Formats: sequence, structure tokens, C-alpha cells
Amino acid sequence: MTTMKPQFELKQTAAPRQQVRKILVGADFSDNTSNALKWATELAASLHAEIILVHAIDSDLPAIAHAREQLSQRFRDKLDALGAQLKVRGVKASSECRIGKAWQVIPLSAQEHHVDLIVLGAHGRSSMAERFLGSTAARVIKTTSIPVLTIHRGMSSKVGQNPIRTILVTTDFSEEASLATSMAARLLKASGKPSRLILLHTVALLVDHGIPDIPMPIPHYWDEAERTAAKQLETMAAGLKSDLLQVEVKTFRGYPAESILHEAQALKADLIAMGTQGRTGINRFFMGSVAERVLHHAPCPVLTVRKPDADEPIRLSAD
Repeated sequence: MTTMKPQFELKQTAAPRQQVRKILVGADFSDNTSNALKWATELAASLHAEIILVHAIDSDLPAIAHAREQLSQRFRDKLDALGAQLKVRGVKASSECRIGKAWQVIPLSAQEHHVDLIVLGAHGRSSMAERFLGSTAARVIKTTSIPVLTIHRGMSSKVGQNPIRTILVTTDFSEEASLATSMAARLLKASGKPSRLILLHTVALLVDHGIPDIPMPIPHYWDEAERTAAKQLETMAAGLKSDLLQVEVKTFRGYPAESILHEAQALKADLIAMGTQGRTGINRFFMGSVAERVLHHAPCPVLTVRKPDADEPIRLSAD
């Protein structure tokens, strides 16, 4: 049974639970929704999780003012039909419609229902980064600290044939990357099947010389950075390994986004997991651009995690 609910103020999200019990799927009844729902259904079935379908009715559309109740009923009926299909699969489901922008409604609903994971469909890959950055998925990712799994159009062929068994986790050793690693490990361990997690760190080939005319020992810097990263990765891996979870570590020199995309393709990864930003200052900006590029060109779904910022409230704006 669907419900119409008002919007609420978005608060900071508490630390994630150890198990994924509730999955929210943004439903706009497009092909993107169909792909996202297939992935969410597979996850829910393997994790014994509940799916919450949420549809946002854009109040700015002229038709809403004249036929709000008729449109709302129509969307509720569609959601009920989707929910019935899920229940046939043995997946518990509920649904609701809300008035508002989807990128605002989804985080609010996820917070209210104490959701552990948001699954969204996104536009297909394109050379225009602006297209993705302006999408609902991108805005939700930048707004909520609840993990978001983004599914591009065309990624549905593997569903049911190749469950999530291999996850590539890219880390810059930030708190956000740590949260992404933890979430990825939980997804794999919860399946109860032999799985593979690959921890990847790229030593970026970008160094600010700072003082001109003083040569910097760049090769030495890269060698030391790579050795240090390898040690950190091994420490992380030791804490994640189990009888069913194989953990590997990889370090590269290059440009992070390209390394991530190349490895995901080479490993035939089922999923890429990453933090959305990273550390403060220029590194925060840099990691943010990496996440955007990976989201835009990934050959598989991407799980992104944003750390709650206790000092800065989340503002629901389009900026």
C-alpha cells in the first residue's frame, strides 16, 4: 500500500548498521528504474532485506496543479504493481509517493525509514560530464551519507547470472574510503558465498613542486609512497579476510580514475566501491573529481559513500 507523505528536514545520518536490512529504490518508471530494481531485488533476496520503492512527483510540473490526485493515484497503482512483483520473488516490499524533487525526496525518505542502502538508476555513459553531474543520482550522492549504489543503463544483463562476488575498492586511506571498504566487505560476507575483494590505491602522478628551480626527487617520492601504501593496504586486508572472503591488494602509479576503470575492466569486477571525496583541501577536490569520472565511465555498478560532516549541515540545494 503506497502512501503520500510530506517532506521532512534532513538531519545527519548515524553510523551504518552492520547488516543491510532496508534498501530504497528510486522509482521513476523508466528503463533506469528497471535496471536498478533488478539489481536491488538480487541484493535484497541474497541479504534477506526489504525494498522500499519511492516515487517523487515534481510539484513544479504544470499538470500537477490541475490533476494532483489523479496523477498520485496513477503512480501509487504503478508502485503497488512493482511491489507485487517483488513479493512474488519472496522480497518484502513497501512503497510511497512524495511531492517534490526526486533528489530531495529520496534522501529524506531514506533517512526516515532508516535505510541502509539507496539504489538508483542513472543515465547511460556520455562524453558530457554535465549530464551526469546534473542527474538525480549525482545530487543524491552529494546530499546523503547513506551509501548509494548507482546502476547505469545497460548493466542489467549480468543480474541473476553473475551475482556480486568481486568488488574493487579504491582507497586513499580517508575516512570515506574506509566506510566504502566496510560496506563492500559487509555485502560480500553477507552473501555467505566465496567472494573476492580487491583493495586498490593509486599513487597519483601529480606533485606540486612548490619552490621553483629546486629539483624534486620524484622517482624516490613515488617509490616511497608506493611502499607506504602497500603496507597500509596489507594491514587493511588482514582485518578483512575470512574463510569465504579473499582479499587482494594492488598499488599503481598513474591517474586514479584511469587506474580504477582499467582494473575494474581487467578484473571483470561486479562492483566498484569508493568514497565520494577523500581528505580536505586540494585532496578532497581531487578525490571528488575521481569519483565523478568513475561514476561516469564505470563498466559496472558503483557504490559510493559520503561521510557525514558534523560541522556542516546538509543543505538541500542544487548547487
